[in-house]
Amino acid sequence: MPTANKPAEKAISDARHPYRVFVSSTYRDNIERRKAVQNAITMAGMVWHGMEIFTASTHPTIEECLRYAREADVLVGIIAWRYGWIPGNSDKSITEMEYDAARERLMFLLDSTVSVSPDKDFDPGPDRWKKQEKLDAFKQRFSQDQMPALFNETTLQLQAQVLKALQDWRGRCEGLPPSDLRGPEADSLPKAVDDLREEIESYCLKADAFHATLPVAGFVTQLKVPIDIDDIYIPLRAMIDLRGVGEACFDDAGHAEKVLRECNADLEIALPEAFRQLAERGRRGLVILGDPGAGKTTHLKRLLLWCLRKGSETIDLPAGMLPVFLPLRELRDLEHGLEAFIQEQLNSPHLMTRHGFGERLLKRGNLLFLLDGLDEVADLSRREQVAKWIGEALRVSPASRFVVTSRFAG
Repeated sequence: MPTANKPAEKAISDARHPYRVFVSSTYRDNIERRKAVQNAITMAGMVWHGMEIFTASTHPTIEECLRYAREADVLVGIIAWRYGWIPGNSDKSITEMEYDAARERLMFLLDSTVSVSPDKDFDPGPDRWKKQEKLDAFKQRFSQDQMPALFNETTLQLQAQVLKALQDWRGRCEGLPPSDLRGPEADSLPKAVDDLREEIESYCLKADAFHATLPVAGFVTQLKVPIDIDDIYIPLRAMIDLRGVGEACFDDAGHAEKVLRECNADLEIALPEAFRQLAERGRRGLVILGDPGAGKTTHLKRLLLWCLRKGSETIDLPAGMLPVFLPLRELRDLEHGLEAFIQEQLNSPHLMTRHGFGERLLKRGNLLFLLDGLDEVADLSRREQVAKWIGEALRVSPASRFVVTSRFAG
């Protein structure tokens, strides 16, 4: 049951609302460059937006692109050899339209000394040379507005340039001194990023050890059984509801199966397939419903271990996505919101993370939130409050994914 995405609110530079950066470029010729730029934005403690996260919407693609560009705090433009798609009712490409819509821009231009093959690198089709003329005019226009940074074919160089430019831009916004990151020949990353990497590596080891077994009830002595992560590829009678009906309600698994089969809305799948289904539909939230003892918690922990051991990209999630397991039955404080609970869990004695690690991880983004047991929140009003928190988190964390489990009765 995917959860719809909503427009992000105005961002500010604190742990709750990091700066939002819109990545603008032509797509097919810049796929690897976009990934490098997105990584740089994450390293800078900011949140990237771009065509990769667009959700299903009643608005045309052009409107969505321009809305994200307008709402971002700054646009990062990657300009190579192509001008890009020109909508039928315009004389500008969508990339140039995004540039015009943005409030602030940081432009990165492929060095003209890089070798080029017109047949392979230029825009395809009969308008190739007309688009080259438009591209030249666009380059001249934005070069008059600011001095673009030149990059070569090395994505590492581009990543370092974007990281430094974002740090300097933030410094100007907040009255801080410029960064001293000089490029890949320097120490490659700021100390804060190196420190966070070490903290994340430590967290992964501890989270793996803590969640790798399940306690078994009914024994006098404590017994823990190892979790087999390969079981996430077993369907286990899982059915996906593709109707997107927010008010759908089922009594139990049998009732759900009956209703879904009657309306042809069922699709039996393994859990990793659900993430591919989400990606195809531009959604970022998944709700897993099941009867007591159906294995909901176990499956969440399998997901966590799989991401830690084999990589999130192997189950159709963004590369480098970090899983965070959140048992909602331990939620006691409703006054300070979901972020406070996330930080409390990450700072628990079991994980022994450094003070403030939860805040730093939230600023990093690219997280897989595994929220277990919505039905275990004490009463209906508290469950409704938690559900609102999750909806809000979807809005302000566009680079993250959410999986929530609940019994049907909850």
